[in-house]
Amino acid sequence: MPDLDTRRQAALASAPGALTEIMIPTRSFDLAAFLPSGFAQADSGAILTVYIEGDGLAWITRSRPSDDPTPATPLVMGLMSSDGAMPTAYLARPCQYVGAGSRNCEAAYWTNKRFAPEVVASMNEAISALKARTPGAQTIRLIGFSGGGVIAALIAARRQDIAGLVTIAAPMDINAFTRHHGVSGLSGSLDPVADKAVLSGVPQMHFVGGQDGIVPRSIVDSYLRSLGATPCARLVMVPEASHISGWQDIGSVIHSAVPRCEAEAA
Repeated sequence: MPDLDTRRQAALASAPGALTEIMIPTRSFDLAAFLPSGFAQADSGAILTVYIEGDGLAWITRSRPSDDPTPATPLVMGLMSSDGAMPTAYLARPCQYVGAGSRNCEAAYWTNKRFAPEVVASMNEAISALKARTPGAQTIRLIGFSGGGVIAALIAARRQDIAGLVTIAAPMDINAFTRHHGVSGLSGSLDPVADKAVLSGVPQMHFVGGQDGIVPRSIVDSYLRSLGATPCARLVMVPEASHISGWQDIGSVIHSAVPRCEAEAA
């Protein structure tokens, strides 16, 4: 397993431009974020786009958690860095890029409690801190990969300034996800389905890989059914994509995905 510095360098190498790493202290965790140059120079009324990392290297085997959840396979940072939108930021999940010895880091927070209330609250705090660094930004677009998409949805349900929610290969119905894999439920974690009444009014797009055996379409379909008849949610199939590959090729589609409710777009 590559060490933390090797994983950080691999992620930075996936980004075509220079990034600045900052640490954002929140009530429960110290979170790492990476910002492109010119991040704070947003025009008035701009949309702040925040890319949220997936679960990273959460498990070594099906039953053994890793010692450090920092991603071993770069994906999200590369997507963020090729996004022409400004301002744009990358936000890591708790204990990623900071070392597993960082404040409150324990394996539960990248396994069963990966979507715990304190995790969501800390990520939400960090997004508010990023927004405060960009005085021109008035609204936020959240783009989350895999478990980062779940976090993005849970945050979207708790804010009033969300311009749009975009997920990539995200297990949006946690109960359906654990049933599909025949594993026990994520005790201590929140589920976006429980926020369906609020989320049904959030403009959102969900990208699903046709070759994704980890998060097949049925899981996202289950979440969408829970929202009921809403003009705000859309699923986009990417036939050639698996869970961690095939997404860079459609980066321009993801970057331009600013969800709209159909009634608004009419």
